[in-house]
Amino acid sequence: AGCTWIELTPEAEKVRIVPQDRVSDCTLRGTVNAATKAEVIGLTRNIRVVTDEVDALARLAAVDLHADTLVPLGPVDRGARSYRAYRCLAR
Repeated sequence: AGCTWIELTPEAEKVRIVPQDRVSDCTLRGTVNAATKAEVIGLTRNIRVVTDEVDALARLAAVDLHADTLVPLGPVDRGARSYRAYRCLAR
């Protein structure tokens, strides 16, 4: 997840983030909303770091839905983004 303070579990490390066209044969498991601070003491944080953190938080949440794939529903906005969570891979 790049340079973030968020540590992924082994299960979350397996969660993929892909575009919508890669989930045609998957089962929708729900929606994940993830957020982190976009600003600290009035200073805007690096968008790549913020995106990495939001993606990592979403991957951790996907595990609770028994999902292995996430599709972002738009760009990171003010430190937040929503995802559709899918089960795509047979276990």
